[in-house]
Amino acid sequence: MIDETYLSTIIDTSRPHVPCMYDYYLGGQYNSTVDRAAAQKALDAVPTISLMARMNRGFLRRVVRFMARQGVRQFLDIGSGLPTNGNTHEIAQEVLGEANARVVYVDHEEIVKTLGSEILAKDENSAVVIESCLHPQEILDHPDVRQLIDFSQAVGILMISLLHFFSDAQLPVIIDPIRNAACSRSYFAASQFYTPEDGKFRYDEDKGEQVAEQYRAASTNTYGRTEQEIVNKIFKRDGWEMEEPGLANVGAWRVDDGDKVEGDPDDCYILGGLAKKM
Repeated sequence: MIDETYLSTIIDTSRPHVPCMYDYYLGGQYNSTVDRAAAQKALDAVPTISLMARMNRGFLRRVVRFMARQGVRQFLDIGSGLPTNGNTHEIAQEVLGEANARVVYVDHEEIVKTLGSEILAKDENSAVVIESCLHPQEILDHPDVRQLIDFSQAVGILMISLLHFFSDAQLPVIIDPIRNAACSRSYFAASQFYTPEDGKFRYDEDKGEQVAEQYRAASTNTYGRTEQEIVNKIFKRDGWEMEEPGLANVGAWRVDDGDKVEGDPDDCYILGGLAKKM
């Protein structure tokens, strides 16, 4: 684990941070005692959270790989969390080569900037920007974004496990300006926690409330949506078409044997999809 004394000089380690909790679910080292305690309480309530995190990360890898193979060479990863192993820049570079892939990570947590800059210290084609996704114009105008992302060329926009932290009224504020800035042949990928149509989860709903409580402690609300709500409120826009297989469980979206996460996708309550601007 990262040195806790050092971490306390960067962030407030008296409260949990969502990117660090997520890093813990993935088995990472960039988390504090408080982050681990909050994450473990969530895991005690719903043990499949770590499975969901791994399947969600697998979805990220596959959509980036798909976009890169379609010729996309630049990626804007909003709500990225920490750019640790297997994240956007590494996957894009695997396909395109380090010199040909440009990635900007955007997150509102200062720890992402501090630790992310260390992780990316030797990578001139990747950057971390600290900005809220609720301020899309500030993201578009940020000098690091303008230096690395050319919106006259195809761009891969990612909002992975981001939008369930925002209300329905906030979604178009976050999504539309970024997607409107993209040219044709660009892509938009997103995943979000969902509520089954029948309202029935494989875990006890009281335990689900315990998970929500840990995120509220990290100053974050969560908003589950049904499959149709995700399609209508997140993906459905004029001029954009979803790639096959449409909206799907992230544990099953274009999975191949070389990138399969062990576990039952039915235990993963995250749906994801990829849309192309025509």
